Formats: sequence, C-alpha cells, structure tokens
Amino acid sequence: APGMMKRHYSPLCKIRITADSAGNNEVAINFGSSELSGFKNYNLSEEGDLAEAASKLYLVLQQAEDDVLRNKLSSIAVAKISKNGIGAAINDKLERAASNTNSQN
Repeated sequence: APGMMKRHYSPLCKIRITADSAGNNEVAINFGSSELSGFKNYNLSEEGDLAEAASKLYLVLQQAEDDVLRNKLSSIAVAKISKNGIGAAINDKLERAASNTNSQN
C-alpha cells in the first residue's frame, strides 16, 4: 500500500524539514508561530492546529513545489512541527517526501 512505502509523495525539488531558517532562494512552509522567511511563505496552520496542518499538507507542498520550479529556486524549507498526536503522521509524511533528496536539516 502507498502509505507503507519508504518513499511516498516526493516533490521534484529539494525539501528541508525541521528547518531553523529559510533563504531568499527557498519557499518557506511555517507552522504556528514559526517565522521562516523565504522567497514565498506558507503556513500550514497559523493557530498551530495539527488537524488543519494535516489537511493542508499536500496542497501546500504542491504549491511550494510549483513556486520553486517556476522561479528556479533551490528548495522548500519546512519549519519544525510537533510530533505529538497527528503530528507524528505529518512528520512521517514529510520525512518520506524528503527521502529522495537526503535533505533533512
């Protein structure tokens, strides 16, 4: 089954997870009050709601990937997301998405 595979959805660009910062040549994906600032910024949930973050994860990753490819940027930087509750599943999906690039921070 797809959810059991080591690699699942993977952007065509590099993705850095649990990033402490984002550069001008990256698209930043924030969570809650994180303040990564890149070429363009997204937030999975400004309130830090893990259920909202889970529901928006793939859409935001796809939008960020489109921005990286369209603007010839280096990568996507994703802020740290709590591993509590559903956060464990979100982090697992992010790790799988980053697995083809060896890009974990």
